[in-house]
Amino acid sequence: MIFSTRFANLSAGSLAEYGPGRKYWSVCIGGNIYRAHRIIYFLAHGIDPGDLHVDHIDNNTQNNNPLNLRLATHAENTRNSVKQRNNTSGCPGVGWHKQHGKWCARIKVNGKYAHIGLFDNITDAIAARKAKESVIFGEYSYDASQKAAKNAA
Repeated sequence: MIFSTRFANLSAGSLAEYGPGRKYWSVCIGGNIYRAHRIIYFLAHGIDPGDLHVDHIDNNTQNNNPLNLRLATHAENTRNSVKQRNNTSGCPGVGWHKQHGKWCARIKVNGKYAHIGLFDNITDAIAARKAKESVIFGEYSYDASQKAAKNAA
């Protein structure tokens, strides 16, 4: 195999956008396009992700450090996602309930919302949501994922 120094220290592949604001490194091998994080996971761990997702623990889709990648089901992968743009409370699952004039906390599990409670202040609602999230989602909860990403760095 001949190696050209012309391409040394350059990134392989290119950034491709898969949905709004979600850019992933992609490479073309034999005419097929692959997401680089899936290849890196396989090379680092020796496990073919198959139908599973390769989750970026820190939510940075361009950080393909093997310590930042883990296998996840679709549901687990979505639990570690950033808050939606239309979120006004700053915390997923927490919003203002107009009828009761209180903050409402809820969590989505297996496609259904579970009510956590109504709270007079946002701080209590967020704390209740995060506590429930930690119990139900475990290491895939947003807070646990962020802590793991900081510890790995």
